[in-house]
Amino acid sequence: MGSCSNLKSSLDEHNLELRVKTANEAEVISQQRLAAAEADIAELRQKLEASKRDDIKILRDIEQYYSTQIVQNAYECC
Repeated sequence: MGSCSNLKSSLDEHNLELRVKTANEAEVISQQRLAAAEADIAELRQKLEASKRDDIKILRDIEQYYSTQIVQNAYECC
């Protein structure tokens, strides 16, 4: 009866070790996915900032164009 108990205990310990190993592997995969997602977020932030800068430049160009048009129209009018 004692050997049966030892065998069950060994099996339980082995199953626990497998569960810990599986959990550790899952954690590593999760950490890798998290790192990849964080890198994607950083890249998207950079693209967003570049897009904002482009938008500001376009708005300034439009303002300058209309300012020039207003001045030209004023000279042509008078």
